[in-house]
Amino acid sequence: MPRLEFAGDSILDNMVTTIAYAHQPPISTHTLHLIRTTLVNGPFLAFLCLTLSTPVARSEITSDDFGNFSTIQTTTFSYIWKFMRHTSPNVGYAQQACLTRYRSVRTNICDAMERGTCYPWALLARLDAPKFFSDIIESLLGAIYIDSRGSIAACEAFLSRLGIMRYLQRVMEGNVALLHPKEELGILADVEKVKYVVKKVEEVEQGGGRLSCGVWVGKREIVKVGRGISVIEVETRGAEEAGRILKAERAKKVEKGYPDEQEAEQGPVMPNSDDKMDGIDESDGESMAYETANEEFQPF
Repeated sequence: MPRLEFAGDSILDNMVTTIAYAHQPPISTHTLHLIRTTLVNGPFLAFLCLTLSTPVARSEITSDDFGNFSTIQTTTFSYIWKFMRHTSPNVGYAQQACLTRYRSVRTNICDAMERGTCYPWALLARLDAPKFFSDIIESLLGAIYIDSRGSIAACEAFLSRLGIMRYLQRVMEGNVALLHPKEELGILADVEKVKYVVKKVEEVEQGGGRLSCGVWVGKREIVKVGRGISVIEVETRGAEEAGRILKAERAKKVEKGYPDEQEAEQGPVMPNSDDKMDGIDESDGESMAYETANEEFQPF
C-alpha cells in the first residue's frame, strides 16, 4: 500500500498541475501553487474518501400479519473506507470518531465546494481525519494507474467521480478564495504582530472540544473562539473569524472616506512592529460556540 500511495500522490499532483497550467487564460504562478495545495492535501482527500460510496441493491423478505411473504428491493450504500483491513481496536475507534465529526461538517463542506467563495480550510481542520483516509484515495489512484497500464483517462474518470475535477474547474475560474486564513490574516495585519493564544478549557460543553484560541493583532484581541478539537483547527477557525472582522472594519472605514482610525483622528501613525504584548489578559473568558449543520448530505 505505501508504494501505491506514493504513486497515487505523484499522479494526482501531476494531473492537477498539468490541467491548471494549461488553463486559458494563464493562471499566475502563485495561484497555481495555491490550487495544487488545496486539491492535493490530506484533509481534503480524507473528506472525499469518507464521501465515496457505491449503491448496492438488496432483496429482503418480509411478511404481513397473515403470514404472507413477499420480496422487496432496497438500496444501501457501501463506503470505500470500510474496506480497509485492520486488526487494531484503536483504528476502529478513530474511524468512528472521525465519522461522527464528518456527519457534523459534511453539509457545510459540500456547500462550500458547490457554491462557496472560500476554500473550507476551517471545516476540513474540524474534520481532523486520520491520515489513513487520504492514503486510501491515493492508493486507489495508484492502483488504477498501474492496472490500466498508465491510462490518464482512467485516473481522470476516478477523480471525476470523487468530485475533484469539477472543483478544480471552479477554482481555476477564479471564483474561490484559496489563501489559508492564517496567511490571509498576516497580510491584513500588515506590520502588526499576530499572536494565537491557545488554552485548554476545563469545562467541556456537550458536543464541544477542549481548546480555546484568542487571536491578537498588535495589542488588540480581535476574537476568541472555543470548542476546539485540535490546535490546528482552533487556530484556523480563529484566524478565519479575525480576518472576517478586520475586513468588515476596513470596509466601514472606506465608506467613511478614511483608511485608518488613527489617521482620521490624529494623522498618519505607523504601527511599531516591535511593540510588546503588554497588558494581555489570557483568562479563559467565554468561548464562542462553533456550530455545524446536521442536515442530510447530498453527494456533490
